[in-house]
Amino acid sequence: MELLQNFLTQSVVSLIGVDFEVCEVYARIGQQLRLAGTPIPTNDHWIASIAVRNNGTLLTRDRHFDNVAGLAVAHWEE
Repeated sequence: MELLQNFLTQSVVSLIGVDFEVCEVYARIGQQLRLAGTPIPTNDHWIASIAVRNNGTLLTRDRHFDNVAGLAVAHWEE
């Protein structure tokens, strides 16, 4: 908990929650993924929706995020 608190109090870190617009994006992405036959895990669906709503770039190792229309993805490579 101490590490998390220290991380969250950094000036470069901000919390982004779920609002009505995120829910609208969630529904749109869900429909797009279902129609394409490429569903993703629910938690990742929420993460993608928040990133799209806030015009963010998602840094990930999961390639299934590439199937989300309108999501900017940066792949973490080791």
